[in-house]
Amino acid sequence: MTISFFYQVTAIPFNLRDPNVWLALVFVAALPISLYFFVRWLRSRPKKKLEIILDKDRLYMPRTIYLTVKNIGNEHVDINNPMVVFSHYFIRRKLKLKGSEGRNYYPLFLDPGMSHELSIDMNSFFQYDPSLKKYSRLTVHITDMNGKVSGSKSIMVRKSLFR
Repeated sequence: MTISFFYQVTAIPFNLRDPNVWLALVFVAALPISLYFFVRWLRSRPKKKLEIILDKDRLYMPRTIYLTVKNIGNEHVDINNPMVVFSHYFIRRKLKLKGSEGRNYYPLFLDPGMSHELSIDMNSFFQYDPSLKKYSRLTVHITDMNGKVSGSKSIMVRKSLFR
């Protein structure tokens, strides 16, 4: 017993002599190419990027925290006042930094490649509110004047149940 399958060969379902078909084929071919160049253009645009480094002088209960902000983008950035957030589980306290030693630094202008270092004395916070000593995490949020570019970094300042 021989089984044979007969397939009917059909022609292409559209007419290549029609100009509308050629227009559709060109559009289908040009769409991925234009998408590729659009993504390349988005990547090569000038970018504003901030690198934030937080260091402390001791592992737990630091006396001084060093905040370093570096502009690693290829455009200048105007930095707004940094916000220091003390957090412990679900409780948060937000405080804005104005400067140090009686000087007001912000808003701060950073060119590409420039950095800004600020030493933060923790005793001034603890004198302001002694309950801040019980918070285990310190986070610094930094935004530019337009609110578009932002960065944050956090460190542990005290032992907690989970760390």
